[in-house]
Amino acid sequence: MLIALSAHHYVKPTMPKYGSRQERGNAMKAIAKFNIDNDSFNEDPNEEMAQTFERVAHMLRETKSRFPIHDANGNKIGYFKVVN
Repeated sequence: MLIALSAHHYVKPTMPKYGSRQERGNAMKAIAKFNIDNDSFNEDPNEEMAQTFERVAHMLRETKSRFPIHDANGNKIGYFKVVN
């Protein structure tokens, strides 16, 4: 099973230029995508997902905008990134 989350943030420009992307504003996305088909999710999948989100939150507090997501066993299970 694959978990994919996406959040959008629209930034309205202060001084638009006609016909440009700045006129339309920038739509930023935060994407977290990870696979939960491995052993660390077998015993209590909800708890492991909660711990995974805590690890993602910790990495965000470290001001990183792109990084791999690992499970409790240290295996890479996905990624997080912020894109325009």
